[in-house]
Amino acid sequence: MGIVRQALQPVRRAAHLFFRCQLRMSVRGGVRMQLVEGDGSRPASAEEIAMERERAEVALMLRELGEALDEMPDIRDSLRHLVFVEQAVAQQGLAALEMLPMDVLQRGLEQFEGLVTNWSPRGLAGLRSRMAVTVGERGRRLGESQAMMLPPAQASQHDKSDGPVSVR
Repeated sequence: MGIVRQALQPVRRAAHLFFRCQLRMSVRGGVRMQLVEGDGSRPASAEEIAMERERAEVALMLRELGEALDEMPDIRDSLRHLVFVEQAVAQQGLAALEMLPMDVLQRGLEQFEGLVTNWSPRGLAGLRSRMAVTVGERGRRLGESQAMMLPPAQASQHDKSDGPVSVR
C-alpha cells in the first residue's frame, strides 16, 4: 500500500497545484511569479518550516529548563551562569551559545549537568547536547588558533603533546 501511495504522490501534488493553488504575478522590481493557496496565503518554504521547527524546539528547551530551575526555591540565585545561558537563549535562540563567553558557557554546562539527573525530557537533553557540542567545538577552535600563534618549533611540539605548550 505504501508503494502505491508513494507512486501517486506526484499526481497528488500536481492536482493540489492545479485545483487549490493560484498563480500570483507581481511586476514591482521585476516579474515575479508565486504559487499561493486558494485563500491568498503562500505555502511555507522549507526555510520557514525549519525556522518554525527550531523556534518550537527552543521553546521546549526553555520550558523544560525553567521547570527544572523552578523545582527548588532560590536555586536561580546559586546557578547564575545557567540562568544567564537561559536568558541568552530566550532572547537570541540557539545562536546565543556561540556568542556567550566560553567560561560562562562551560560553567553553565557544569551547573546544568549538576542540576538535572533525569535526561529523558527531550528539551533538556537537546539543550545539554547543544551546549556540550558548542563548548567542544569552541575549545578545539581555541586550541587550533593558539597553535597557529606559536613559533614553528613550539608548534611542532604542541602537535605532539596532548595539551597546550606553556611558553615562559
